[in-house]
Amino acid sequence: MESAPVIASHDAWSSTPAAAYWESKACELKLDGLYALDQLSITPPEDAAVPSHFQIEYSINSGETWYKLNSAQCFFFPEVGKKRIIFNFNGVAANAVRFLTTRMEPSTAAQLGGMALTGEKELLFDCSQRGTTIAALNNLWYAYGSTVNEVHLDYVTWGQSKRPFEDGIAFMGNAEWIA
Repeated sequence: MESAPVIASHDAWSSTPAAAYWESKACELKLDGLYALDQLSITPPEDAAVPSHFQIEYSINSGETWYKLNSAQCFFFPEVGKKRIIFNFNGVAANAVRFLTTRMEPSTAAQLGGMALTGEKELLFDCSQRGTTIAALNNLWYAYGSTVNEVHLDYVTWGQSKRPFEDGIAFMGNAEWIA
């Protein structure tokens, strides 16, 4: 499979030191329009580790509202040395992406060696509306239409799947309200 082109990148980044334990710091990539995102590649910094508590978020309105990438909410992320960290977006439509720390030791700074984002201008679905409408339509497929994007660690036994790491959970509950 051919890789998508790099559509945005960020060189080495270092935040200001955190004043409090739960203070968040963000490194953002803004795009010139909506793209179907493929992968975010993070390069560790030369002289430090990637923060261990972070999440990857995307926006369809240039950063006014941020949505979590379900498969990239990391707590106690392991030390990877100098290996690149790659997160798959699987076609999420967005015009901004950010690396957001969710917990830091006070007086320490978050650091990254760099980020590169790949994707394509062509979205999965098209409609007569532009902007956030077409992005939301495409991302409904991301959230509900593909088992590739499901968070398998939240596996529960009442769903269809008995092998959460091999396929998705296909379960739709039913409820009747009697007045």
